[in-house]
Amino acid sequence: MAIRRLFYVTQDALAVWRRIGCTLSEEMSFPSSDEGYESFRAYLKRSAHQRSLMLVDVIEEEFVTDTIPDLSAADRRGLIARRLKKRFTRTPYRLGEFQGKSRRAGDRYNVVFSAITNHELVDPWLEIVDEHKVPLVDITSVPLVAAALLSEFRKPAENALFLTRHQGGRLRQVFIKSGRAVSARLSQIKSAEDDQSGESLVAEIAQSRKYLERSRLLSYSDPLDVYLVAGSGFTANAIRDDSGIDFRLHIIEPAEAATKLGLAMDVHERNLEVLFLAQSARKRSRGSYAPKNRTNYSRLLTLRHTLIGLAAAGAVGCSIFASVYLTEALVLRNATQAIESQVMRLEETYRRENAEFEPIRADSHEMKLAVDTGEYIQENTLPVDWVIREVAQVIDAHPDVFLGELRW
Repeated sequence: MAIRRLFYVTQDALAVWRRIGCTLSEEMSFPSSDEGYESFRAYLKRSAHQRSLMLVDVIEEEFVTDTIPDLSAADRRGLIARRLKKRFTRTPYRLGEFQGKSRRAGDRYNVVFSAITNHELVDPWLEIVDEHKVPLVDITSVPLVAAALLSEFRKPAENALFLTRHQGGRLRQVFIKSGRAVSARLSQIKSAEDDQSGESLVAEIAQSRKYLERSRLLSYSDPLDVYLVAGSGFTANAIRDDSGIDFRLHIIEPAEAATKLGLAMDVHERNLEVLFLAQSARKRSRGSYAPKNRTNYSRLLTLRHTLIGLAAAGAVGCSIFASVYLTEALVLRNATQAIESQVMRLEETYRRENAEFEPIRADSHEMKLAVDTGEYIQENTLPVDWVIREVAQVIDAHPDVFLGELRW
């Protein structure tokens, strides 16, 4: 499900962004102060039940690579959880990602541990969000979204450094290895309009490469592909590499990036966080910094909607069955009415036909006697003269019996 509202958390503020159709716009911004927290609390009172996502873009986010032995899935999860808790004990916003077999050690597997080390940057905002039971889908960060975002623009090389300008004068650098983010930096940089912006950019790339080599994330002989989101005017600055650092530069224009993400809006290269917000609104990232012990109101909302949907589906199903049974009842009623009408017609016909005959002046005993006599005559084939004599004797014995006709 696409997210319509996003909370963008930086070092000194929280901005509320909203996606409407093919555009993203900043709705409100709250500073990291008591006044800002109160304003944010008042804002959520008016719109608490909207499904939201929190995207964090701060300096205090740390990535550490490690290896673990070959274990079963359950043992591996337990080992990653223990090492993650041991490495980042002072923050609940931590994540351990299993990244597959290591190429350098055949019997070991790579794991990347990451965390927002300064939890005080997120705690006040999250407390207010949970206080109002906001259905917060996820807590993610710009580096965690970077790999999926870059793959929307280019097929990244094995060693890719993804560069974007954020928050006016900062450069976000995310090192992506084999499609996974393993390191990130957020540093100050000169403005794109500055004549020395090219040299400043190269200096940052050089510093990042040296750090990656010292961290053994990159060897001295490994090629480095740099993917920079910048306008065509920036490429005209003729980036000069006087540091001796080897890298290949790939330029992605903001307009192209916006089109790839389905945004029909101008994206300024000084504030490219809008690309990460758009990607977060479209697809959830692999990892989440959401603490394990917090109440997930988004899941509760989903469960509520599921139950309502099941109840509605049950009501529809019952209505369908009821309509079927009602149809059968109507058919049965019509058939019953037809039978009753036919019975009435037969009874009327019997009454009318029976009225044409003279009534039989005999009681039940006499009727039985006449029937038995007739059956006896037929079964024994009695002679006619004998029958007449017998009948005459009966009539003589019963003066009230009248013989109207005798046929043979």
